[in-house]
Amino acid sequence: ILKGTLREEDINLEESLSKIKIETGDAFENFSLAQNLLDNFSGQEPLLGSFILRAKKELPSWRFLLSQVQGGAGTLGEILGSEERKTYLLLFQNNMELRPTGGFIGSYGILNLDNGRIIDFKVHDVYDADGKLTTHIEPPFAIRRFLGAPHWFLRDSNFAIDFPTNAEKASMFLKLEIGESVDGVIAVDTTFIKNILEAIGPVAVNDYNQTVNKDNFYLLTQTH
Repeated sequence: ILKGTLREEDINLEESLSKIKIETGDAFENFSLAQNLLDNFSGQEPLLGSFILRAKKELPSWRFLLSQVQGGAGTLGEILGSEERKTYLLLFQNNMELRPTGGFIGSYGILNLDNGRIIDFKVHDVYDADGKLTTHIEPPFAIRRFLGAPHWFLRDSNFAIDFPTNAEKASMFLKLEIGESVDGVIAVDTTFIKNILEAIGPVAVNDYNQTVNKDNFYLLTQTH
């Protein structure tokens, strides 16, 4: 599903979700079989001993992860726009400049999904949106006192310690500033991007004639 979404290929979302449910069900059966084998292991085979101990330790965490996938499959279709087009606000948070839920919001993106496909995705400078706010929003006391900001904007909306509250505030500011309504809010920070780059390897960014990897990512983003 994710491969088709990212590559904007035609995918049968309902068929893919059904396949996930079937395969996770089969995986649970295999986990149960593995658990029974581990429980009945006598511990007499020295070469397998360390492997068995490690498997016993890690199996519960893998089983929990699988349960999360299985549980999420039921809502994944709605998230990916199986019944109607979905619009999401992406907050790009620089966690080198700390804020309560990660980092300063320097830019944001608007992501549109329809039946599992990316229809449109554009990234904007947060100050472009903040410059369009025409009404005064009183900031939290700490923002006014320590940041010296007499007004409150999208860039400082993530000032609560829980993400749902910040997501609600960010949605409110986006609506006030550019008139855009969204179905949900997603936040990513520099550590998240570095982890992705570590997993997939270097990425060539042709517009800047640069190759980005986990080691130079942050420096390049600051440079440009």
